[in-house]
Order: sequence, then structure tokens, then C-alpha cells
Amino acid sequence: MNATHSANSGHDTDAAMDARAALEQAQGANLSSDRDRRVHGFALAGFGLVMAAFLALSQYFDGRAGTIVLGFYVVALFLLAAWQKRAAGTVPLGSRQLGWVGMGLSVLFMLASIIWLNIRQGDNRAAGIGEQPDAWWAYALAAVVTALPLLVTGALVARGGRR
Repeated sequence: MNATHSANSGHDTDAAMDARAALEQAQGANLSSDRDRRVHGFALAGFGLVMAAFLALSQYFDGRAGTIVLGFYVVALFLLAAWQKRAAGTVPLGSRQLGWVGMGLSVLFMLASIIWLNIRQGDNRAAGIGEQPDAWWAYALAAVVTALPLLVTGALVARGGRR
């Protein structure tokens, strides 16, 4: 019995060492490629730019062409998401969490920008200026503030993100 136990014991030790080595190799493996990180980074930045364009255009046209602007917005988001899914083989480590944080901040800043632009329009009406579009810089500022979190997030993901 001891001979059998000794033989299995040596085999078990070899199997355990092989399993440990395989586990270490798997933990050290980087499943995502540089290309996948770039794809996800560019997609995040693209989402920010699409959101910024939608904000600026929808506020500028103020309901006059709202359906058309909304249609382009939805189509652009869908095409960008489809490209991202098709072009990337994997989801880089940490990019999903960074993406949610960037998206959340962009949505928050977008809502704040909409409120700010609407307050400016109300002030214009109260001052007797009427229903004309605001100054170009107000739309540009709102667009930059909206896009910035996703642009930064996209750059972080493209460069390697949180590891």
C-alpha cells in the first residue's frame, strides 16, 4: 500500500505543480490586444462626440428639427455600438467599469448643460430678446463639457486603462 501511495503522491505533486503553473500563466495572460483597447477607446470617445453633437444640435434647433436630429443621434449610436462589437474580439480589462463611469459623468454633464442652456433661453425671453438661438460659444461649451468625460475615458482605455 505504501508503494502505491508513494507513486500516486509523486504524481499528485507533479499534477499540482502543473496546475499551479497553468494558473499563474492564465492569471498573467493578457486576453485583450492593443487593437481591442483602441477599438473600445475610440468607441467611448465616439459616444462622447455623438452625445455632444446631439446636445448642441438639438438645443440649437430647439424643436424645429428635433425628430431629424434625434433620428441621426439614434442611428449614430447604433452604428457606433455595432462597429465596436464587430471590431473588438474581447473587452479589455477595466474598460467596462471605466466606460460606465465616463458615460455616467457625460450624461450628468449633459443634463446640467441642458438646464444651463434652458435657463439662458429663459433669461433671453425675459430680457425681450425672444426665441432666437443662443450664442455659438454656449453650444460649444455645453458640447465640450458633455463630451469630455468620455473623451478622457476613451483615451485611458486606449492606452491600457486601469490594471
